[in-house]
Amino acid sequence: MGGVCVAENMRRHSIATQMLKKGLEILKKEKCDIACLNVDLKKDVRKLYEKAGFTLMDRKISYENSKGVIKFDNGTMFAPILSKQTYDYIMNSTETFHYGKGYW
Repeated sequence: MGGVCVAENMRRHSIATQMLKKGLEILKKEKCDIACLNVDLKKDVRKLYEKAGFTLMDRKISYENSKGVIKFDNGTMFAPILSKQTYDYIMNSTETFHYGKGYW
């Protein structure tokens, strides 16, 4: 899932919550096992994602950037969609979760 952004003057009207719920509905319809997003831990938005069912992973993740360099990050949150088993496996593993290669 991509980031959720709402204009400051429209915040506190459940718009972001509705967007997240719709996004999760679409993922379910597309038969996704889990949802994943990255949250900026410096901003006060983590609770929004937690209300939608996301849980912060308590370890760093890795990814390969567009230059082939492995990078590490934190702030990754997951939510079960169709497979609680896959969600539990990912959240309880001690291995580094690796996204793969990305464009970022």
